[in-house]
Amino acid sequence: MRQDYSTEAWEGAPEGAVGWWKSELPSGKSRGPDWAPSDVMLDYFESLAEDPTKEDVRYVMALLMIRRKILRLEDADGEGEGPEKLLVYSSKREMQYEVPVADPSAARIAEIQTEVAKLLDSAA
Repeated sequence: MRQDYSTEAWEGAPEGAVGWWKSELPSGKSRGPDWAPSDVMLDYFESLAEDPTKEDVRYVMALLMIRRKILRLEDADGEGEGPEKLLVYSSKREMQYEVPVADPSAARIAEIQTEVAKLLDSAA
């Protein structure tokens, strides 16, 4: 049977205890970034397909959305002719997307981070 104690009331593990641990609830102030909703991210991601100069931004967005489980990686095509591509799927929109793999320079990475952060941080 589980028993919870405040720090002040804790006098040690009760007799017969199998285990015990201490944890702290996070305060509401220590939250991470407040990202934009999935639909906003998907809309932006889809709009990037129309601009060939933003392939690297679209690639980074795809990786971010895979990590946040908005997109699912289905395949990474690195063999055969042509550039390497990721094949990703959105269950929310029931769509599959092909995303060319990009290798941005260090300077471009900083620009992409700033651009994506401005767009996605709804607190900004």
